Amino acid sequence: MTPSNANTIAKDLPVKLTSLDQALQPFLHSYTRTDLILAVFDGVLRTVYECHKKYPDGLPPTAYQEYIYEPWPRVSQVLRDHQSCWYNDPESLQVAQLMTKQDPFRIWFELDSHVRRGIFAGDPDETVMTLGQWYTPVQRGVKWLVDCATLSLSEESLCSEEKYTATANLTALATCAPVYGSGELNSALAHSQELFGPGGVLWSVMEVFTREPGAKSGIVCILDSVIALALEIALIFKYSWEHHTRMHDQQPAYKWYAMGLEEARSKFRDEVHCQDPQALLSYHVRDVLKDIDFIGLWDAIWNKANLLSRTFGFDPRYLEFNLFIWAVQQMKLPSSDPRPWIPLANVALITEMRCKEYKMNTGGALNSAPSDFDIPPEDFNISDIFKGRVNVEVILHSRGPRFSSTGRGQSFYDEDDNPEIADADDAEHELPDIAIDDTADVEPYGPVLDLTDLAAATTTVPEDQCCTICMEDHSHGSIDSHGGTMKLDTCGHLFPYKCIFEWLNGTSSNSNLCPECRIQFSEQRRPVRPVSGSALASRTWIGLTQPFIEFEDEDEPLIEFEDEEEQDLEPESQQH
Repeated sequence: MTPSNANTIAKDLPVKLTSLDQALQPFLHSYTRTDLILAVFDGVLRTVYECHKKYPDGLPPTAYQEYIYEPWPRVSQVLRDHQSCWYNDPESLQVAQLMTKQDPFRIWFELDSHVRRGIFAGDPDETVMTLGQWYTPVQRGVKWLVDCATLSLSEESLCSEEKYTATANLTALATCAPVYGSGELNSALAHSQELFGPGGVLWSVMEVFTREPGAKSGIVCILDSVIALALEIALIFKYSWEHHTRMHDQQPAYKWYAMGLEEARSKFRDEVHCQDPQALLSYHVRDVLKDIDFIGLWDAIWNKANLLSRTFGFDPRYLEFNLFIWAVQQMKLPSSDPRPWIPLANVALITEMRCKEYKMNTGGALNSAPSDFDIPPEDFNISDIFKGRVNVEVILHSRGPRFSSTGRGQSFYDEDDNPEIADADDAEHELPDIAIDDTADVEPYGPVLDLTDLAAATTTVPEDQCCTICMEDHSHGSIDSHGGTMKLDTCGHLFPYKCIFEWLNGTSSNSNLCPECRIQFSEQRRPVRPVSGSALASRTWIGLTQPFIEFEDEDEPLIEFEDEEEQDLEPESQQH
């Protein structure tokens, strides 16, 4: 629902848009696909509005190709481009395939007729709803398209559950979403190194979540977030100790701190921004989380991990267990609960109930008095709730920053602030730096995987269907499996032999999943290994053309490099 304190202006008249309804029909259940389709139509609506101002009497025939047809290949490119902020596998690929089947001429003139008749009588980029700096504004074009789709949805003969889901998806797209960042602006308040209690990093957030009974979801979210960060930091300490030679009482090199923080912060920001009604975090919870000082939270847990690793010759391999115990015990302390007298929002009770859901054997450590060190039981394992760990392999093989140019982490790395001081381990263990990408620095090796017993050649191909991978039409009539169309045995989706063969033998972590529906069609994946330095240096990176859809600027990266450092990070072949 739209927040009651949102500032709005007059709405345009919603109408039934047949082309929009047909595009949305297969994906009414999916928020992400609905969002992408509306973004495409909003882009067309903007262009229609600009042409209406430029050609009040109508678009001249000589401009049809330029304005109506040429943008569509760029739409497909943006949806399939891994570097685009709209890329989302497999959702954006499926939307790209659907949009190739649409009639650009029909979509254009349907929108154009409503603009010229004044049914939509404003600038699509105009803000019609806002809650302030820390919320995304709702623009006029998107709001009108959502109203049109909602009007048509009310006439659809769908079951109540399907209609509820589709309505919730559309409503979320026309709602001001929380934007993370205010907590970092207030980080100058100098939080203590404690998580909770007055002055702690999470004190203000806990005050909000315990204000009223029934705030369990917010408290559980805080507990899950703290434990997830503790386990990620423990993994960084453990992995850097095992693969990046250092003493157990030394903390990891600065790149582990900075790159781990950047990845974790990016994931947290995405969770706060996610408007999907089916997501785990509700609007109320995300609205509070946007005010967390995530960097202060990371520093508090990093500081505890650093202290534990220096205690009594502490083995970093035990950090996961001890940081987990510490995070839970911190939540159960009386100082963690600003309002312990509210029964249904009692932090200690909710924490104890949530820990039972983790199903992690702690050997009774959670019920014992807090201590600096506990030996984990042999069958201790990480709960499936805490999936999606930090990518330590990327950090290991990246030179990364060796000092802080932003002031982040200076309390831990005072001696590393001088760029002349290099980490001695970097030169021995790391590859030349490239952009962080899950396939940019690896190559497959070992036996090539065959499609035998995984797919069969077929000549029965729908006329209006194209390949999700290459977006080209399927070949018809060929019975040669190596040059024709293959049908996966598991799900029945169709792909040209070359496309699905290269997909199966590629470096993607999803190479054994169907590109169309994500169902596993092969039990095997080819192993990958880092590409040699010479191969990396010889790569050429092709820039992207200007996308059809205008995007808002992403937050600036947390890690900033000085000019001298950037030159050092270039491959040797480019320096000389």
